[in-house]
Amino acid sequence: MRFWHIFWHELSYWLKERSTYVQFILVPLIMIFVLGSSLAGSEVFKQEDVILPVATVGLVGEGNESMAQAFTQFSRHEEVSRYITIEQISTSAALAEQLRLQQVDYGIVIPKQEEASIQLLQGSNHVINLMMTSIVNEFASASAMHALKLEADHTVEDTSGEEQGTSLQDSEPLVSMGLISSESVTAMQYYAVSILIMFLLYAGLRFGSALLVEERSYTLKRMQSTPARPREIIYAMMLAHFILSLLQAGCMIVISAVVYGVNWHLHLGTVVIACGFVTLCSLCIGLIGAAWFRQSKTLHTFMQTIIIAMVAASGGYVLIPEFQQAAGVYTLPYWGMQIFYNQMLNAAPAATQHGLGILALWAIILGGLSLYFSKKVVTR
Repeated sequence: MRFWHIFWHELSYWLKERSTYVQFILVPLIMIFVLGSSLAGSEVFKQEDVILPVATVGLVGEGNESMAQAFTQFSRHEEVSRYITIEQISTSAALAEQLRLQQVDYGIVIPKQEEASIQLLQGSNHVINLMMTSIVNEFASASAMHALKLEADHTVEDTSGEEQGTSLQDSEPLVSMGLISSESVTAMQYYAVSILIMFLLYAGLRFGSALLVEERSYTLKRMQSTPARPREIIYAMMLAHFILSLLQAGCMIVISAVVYGVNWHLHLGTVVIACGFVTLCSLCIGLIGAAWFRQSKTLHTFMQTIIIAMVAASGGYVLIPEFQQAAGVYTLPYWGMQIFYNQMLNAAPAATQHGLGILALWAIILGGLSLYFSKKVVTR
């Protein structure tokens, strides 16, 4: 009963404050609109479907006729022939010369030794280079599948005496070739997610500041004279700020979807779990900060530095893929944002589950640390 009384008092206090709605709902929605609208025309967020051209591919066999014939046969498949035409070339030098003169768009050199790797010579067209990389990968996959089928056919032939054969041309490509496109999130979607995660992190600052205010007014010391235990006081206040952050996230998602037309593509369970993990981690950081520092200004500087640094490293302000892969993967907001982006792009469930697992690990580590500091905030 004491726990729920403290919880309801803290929650009702923040819900009655007008500044709560301005700072934690109106301000983030304005930031989403400003960033999403101003950067919508950026090259990063342009979404134009790429029309795949028909590529002329120079093929050099170099004596390995079986491999060259296999690739030619593969290129005649309906899903491949619409994108490439094969031109047989005698030598590698001639192929390089034709590439330089742009008489062919791409070059493939099949080595004499079967153990050696196929040599790929890229042309000047970036789209064709990407397309041909996909096609060659498909050829390698189809060749491997064909070899497995032949081995199985030989096994059946040895047992039944009947000859069964397949051709590489009859093998269906494992992946359709229409996958080269610019499908990505829009600027409004991107910044809606990043601002949502950033303001969930600010829950820790709000919680830590509330603890210091109660400590400065000696409320926490007076509460120790009641039957309530120190950790009971902390966790009741933490739960109130946890619920407050989930309500904030729900308002941001609904309003941005209705007003700005942000398509979240979200499942309710995934949203609650992801937002819950991010909020819990933030509250634990805020609790640790409140235990370390006695002044609100110091706590504000500490939390602001951590939040801005992590969001920047994870690409929340400016999209820098190389930096994100190098440093962002070690930050909390990176995995929170990736969960939402994967949902928006209809990625495989395994990618979302992996992100949730990383957030759960963050929550366990920070939760363990906060357990150590929770009593110190009340009793010091």
